[in-house]
Amino acid sequence: MCSARRAVNFLRGTGRSASGYSLDQILLWEDGSWESEHDFIQWVFPTDQPSRFNPEAPVLDAELVGILREDPDCQENLSRGLERFLGFLGLTRAPMA
Repeated sequence: MCSARRAVNFLRGTGRSASGYSLDQILLWEDGSWESEHDFIQWVFPTDQPSRFNPEAPVLDAELVGILREDPDCQENLSRGLERFLGFLGLTRAPMA
């Protein structure tokens, strides 16, 4: 499991995943890479549960959640990750009414 600081740096766009990828690199991957790579998704979308498949993945704790809620760069990059993931799935986000 990585440190909260490393996860925040990754989500701010200034750090790298345990495999050495930046968020910008991952978001530019073609769909084939999104399909074949498996250790990046927990970095783009961290959860509060340790990954059974990627022991180096970040895990949300209270500190990390607090930072993500307050940091505009992290929020923007989480949104960018969501848009990319939706595109990978062939979906788009509908405007809020």
